[in-house]
Parts: sequence; structure tokens; C-alpha cells
Amino acid sequence: LEAFGGDYYAEANYKLNVMIKLTAGRLFLRTAELLAAGKSDVEIMNDSKIAGFIQTAEKLHFYVMIIDQRNMPAFPANEAGGKPSYIPEDCYFMMGDNRFNSLDMRHSYTQKLTALTPDDPYSVTYYSNMEPQYVHKKYILGSALYRFWPLARRGTVQTR
Repeated sequence: LEAFGGDYYAEANYKLNVMIKLTAGRLFLRTAELLAAGKSDVEIMNDSKIAGFIQTAEKLHFYVMIIDQRNMPAFPANEAGGKPSYIPEDCYFMMGDNRFNSLDMRHSYTQKLTALTPDDPYSVTYYSNMEPQYVHKKYILGSALYRFWPLARRGTVQTR
């Protein structure tokens, strides 16, 4: 974990990147072996090892498709040397009440091609809408009157 400066998100994406590349490499190598052995297209399509690699690839693909909804990088992003940065004063970050099913301020309305491992020039890429943002308090209208959760703190909210 030292190589990632304690960033579990970056470490997990690095490992996922490696698993995808290994699976693709195994699939290509097995296909090349079968072609070199003179196997037909039908035999290649029905090969049990290829079927296993494809099944693994499908699972990894599914995980990549949900990665931005189930995980979150450090926010705000750390500076180049790993020094943490913070949300500016008088600004707020708003997260949905159902973390794993909320398209909240962790996400943008637009997608961009993103590398799983930014430092790897040959990284697997995917379309991401992960773009954490914050809002300045001058744009927040109204105020909280009652807190529902957590239950131990429910009740009217004291304003300053």
C-alpha cells in the first residue's frame, strides 16, 4: 500500500487493471495456441479454457461498469506529492443518503474516458462520470429544521 500513499481506491484500480490485462493476455494466448494447433473456429469457441477466461472477463467488465457507483477516490484529490487537500472554506460536499445508489455530488452529468491506473500509459480505460464537486454556501437556499438520521441525534436542528 505504500506505493499508493494509503489510497485504497488507487490500489484497487491498479489491481483491477492488472487482472484485466492478465485475463486478456491468457485469452489471446490460448486462442493463438489453438489456432497454431489447427483447431477450427467451432473448436475454439467451445474450448473450456477460453470459456473460463471469457467468464472472468465478463465479471471484471461488470465491476468496471459499477466502479464509480461503489467506490470513491480521495476527495478532494490529493496534491501531486500525496499531500491532502480540503474542501474550500464555506463550501459543502453533498452526498446522497443511499451512498451506493446515489448520483450525487460525486458525479457529473457528462462522461469522460478515464484510465483505471493514471500512471500506466497502457492502462485499461472506461467511461466515467466520477467528478466530485462542491457548492459554495451562498448558493444554498433554506436550512435544515429536523434531523431524521442518525436516530440517536434525531430532532430539531439548532441553527447558529
